[in-house]
Amino acid sequence: MATKAALSLEEHLRTSYEHEPEYVDGELEERPLGTKRHAKLQRRLGAALERFSLPEIFTELTLCIGPSKTRIPDVCAFLEDPDGEH
Repeated sequence: MATKAALSLEEHLRTSYEHEPEYVDGELEERPLGTKRHAKLQRRLGAALERFSLPEIFTELTLCIGPSKTRIPDVCAFLEDPDGEH
């Protein structure tokens, strides 16, 4: 469920949330809470990716993918060290 945000992207990135929402075009999009099964799959996928010797593997990392959009993938891998905090 999306809710209108009274925050800019910069304010959103500085705000702490109990359960981090995604930010899309000025709206906060709630994400479903994970299950134990889901968490195990995330861990296993991350471990499998580590076998490829990728420099950085993260779970639940907030990524800015545009001027007004963030996404939080379950697992992401970088071929090079990512720049910046977000």
